[in-house]
Amino acid sequence: MFRLLKLRPPHGWNAVGWELAIVTLGVVIALGAQEFVQSLHWKSEVRQTRQALDAELSRDFAAFRYRLDQNDCIIARAEELLKWGKSLQTNKPIKLKHPLVAPPGFAIRTEVWDLIEGDIASRIPLKDRLNYAGLYSGMRGFDSRTSEEGEMWTAIAEYEEATALSGGDARKLLLAANGLIGMSQRLPAWNTTMSRQARELGLVPDANLLKTANPIIPQIREAACEPYL
Repeated sequence: MFRLLKLRPPHGWNAVGWELAIVTLGVVIALGAQEFVQSLHWKSEVRQTRQALDAELSRDFAAFRYRLDQNDCIIARAEELLKWGKSLQTNKPIKLKHPLVAPPGFAIRTEVWDLIEGDIASRIPLKDRLNYAGLYSGMRGFDSRTSEEGEMWTAIAEYEEATALSGGDARKLLLAANGLIGMSQRLPAWNTTMSRQARELGLVPDANLLKTANPIIPQIREAACEPYL
């Protein structure tokens, strides 16, 4: 028969218990230190990411406001172009005072938002994350509309030298001019939503947008606001 052997540590069970406690404590401290380092790492990543997001959105917000500030001018010029377009359908066409000038604008950027990884995004507080998402969605929509706006100006410019228009061409010109008015009339509502989101994130339009832009832009803007009729 086999005899059951009794284990007896050389220094007793109390010593074994202390050694196990020390090892366990060491593991807990190591894991805690690792988690603390990871926490610092992610806080740094989130802080840098938010700084990049804020800089990009501040610039985009300034670009949006720049276009919004031209609303009255664009509506007035588009209404003149409507009147001019209608005159081309009659025997008494109106002559434009100067060549067509499309108002200047700035492109919207979304590169930072597009590059954000899920691990970083998930560590941004939910309310802020929703505001970021809402602002970028609004900016993308605005960018799409300004592209359409550019196509409207191009469509109108095709008839700049015209002295008469057929039914199809007249409809194309008038549709484009009405589109410019409609776009301008919708922008204030967009501004209300995006301004609230920006305010909750502590964002303001980048004051340096125009300062660092091509110096000819103010001249183009002034020319674009000169009455056509």
